[in-house]
Formats: sequence, C-alpha cells, structure tokens
Amino acid sequence: MSFYCLKHVAKLQHCAIPASFRLHDMLHQQWRLLLISWSSSYAFRERAISSEHSYYYLLQDFPVIFEPSQKQLTEAQTLFTRGESKFVTSILEYDKLDKLPYVLPEIAFIGRSNAGKSTLINAICCAGNKLARTSKKPGHTRLLNFYTIANKLLLVDTPGYGFRSPKYFEELVQRYIVDRKRLRNSCLLIDSRQGFKSNDLDALTIMEDYGLSYQIVLTKVDCVTRGNMLRLLNDVYDLIHKTNCCLPQVFPVSAKRRKGLAELRCFIASTTNNLKQTD
Repeated sequence: MSFYCLKHVAKLQHCAIPASFRLHDMLHQQWRLLLISWSSSYAFRERAISSEHSYYYLLQDFPVIFEPSQKQLTEAQTLFTRGESKFVTSILEYDKLDKLPYVLPEIAFIGRSNAGKSTLINAICCAGNKLARTSKKPGHTRLLNFYTIANKLLLVDTPGYGFRSPKYFEELVQRYIVDRKRLRNSCLLIDSRQGFKSNDLDALTIMEDYGLSYQIVLTKVDCVTRGNMLRLLNDVYDLIHKTNCCLPQVFPVSAKRRKGLAELRCFIASTTNNLKQTD
C-alpha cells in the first residue's frame, strides 16, 4: 500500500502516523519546493540562444542597425549569466557617488514607475528575483541601486518617475543622468501596454536637451497583441526619427518570456567595451 493510502487510513482510524511517514512527507514537500524553484530559475531555463527567444521579427519593417552575430550573443550571455552579479550599494545623495568601490562603465535603467526596470535587470542577469528587489506596487525603487556584472560594468536601477516618484527625483536621478561621467548609456523603458505618456516625453526631452545617449526598450511585449505592437512600433519609430541622441532602433523585450534579452545584453556589452568577438 502506498504512503498516501496508509496516511489516509491512519487518519480515518484516528491513529497517529508513524514518525517515518511524517519525515517522508516533510522531505517530499521540501524536494517539491526545491524542484519548483529550480525549474523556474532563469539560469535553468535560459541555456541556449535561438531565434525563438528574439523579437527581431517584429522589426523586419523597421531600421535595424545592431545585428550581433551568434558568437557575440553567446559571449554577452556568458558575461551576464556566468560572471558574478551582485548588489553593490544604494545611493540617496549624488555627492556620495564618488565613494563607489568600483570604477566601471555604467548603464542606467530609467522609466515610469512599474515600467519593469528591476524585473528586466533580474532577467538579463538570469537572477530570478534575487538581484534587484521587485514589487507589483509602483514606486518600489526609491534610490539609485548599483549592481556589478562580472566586475566589468555596473547596471543602475533608478527610481521611476510619475506615480509615487520620490520628491527628490529631479535632484537625484536627473542630476545623475546629466552629470555622471561614467554613464555610458541609458535604457529608457516604455511599458508596451501603455505606450508613451507625457512624462516619458519629458524624459526624452531631457536626454535630447543635454545630448545624452540612450535607447528605447519596450517592456512587457508578451502582454500586447502583435497588431497593437506593430502600431506602437510605428509610433515609436516616428518619434525616434525626430531625435538626435536616441539609437535609431528599438529593443522589444519580455522578462516573463525571456525574449529579446539576448540582443539587449549584447548591446549593453558592446557599449561598455565588453564584447571581444567580431564577425
């Protein structure tokens, strides 16, 4: 008779279940939780790069200037997923940036509250939810959070603008992206479900006014139909054509489906001079 049948019979007969059975049940539950955690981890699921994990097919009617080779994609994935990624520090005051223990190129993730900045950082590092803290509530990130990637570069998770943005947003975030010399590039995240809002346009205007390099990353693409996505891409490219500092290419991504991450990783590695492979 199986363990579960014996357990059921013991319950019906008001008998105590032997300790060996209770131990077996406890171990079974622990292994079950471990397997769920293991199977849902990014490191377990994302091993090989294929076209199935790319959104470049959405860009077939739009300009694409960054087309990395398979070797370059693999090299970038190795940098982000096999090197040590860890939290460095949180900064509230701009003047304390000089005390960072690393002198590395930096990439900033900026966008509206709940645009998916922290989630995307976790996804491209294959860190599950263990690197950057995430929340379903907008405005969870309140400081400049720095994460080192294999001691080669720093990713910077910034507080979101818009709903529940901190009062010191302009003093901290705007000053950081405008004055920071180590900042190589900024990823301007736009929620694909909502498209550009007025505060997104304000952020874009700041980038243009100060001549700052940035690229647009469309997040949560898995939540949008293909037809709506193509209409959004049309609108975004029309906007990009009017800019001077924006990379003339969009990066559509889905942290949940792990799609579009390889190209974004590769672009970040390239802009921070961490890409060695050439065609």
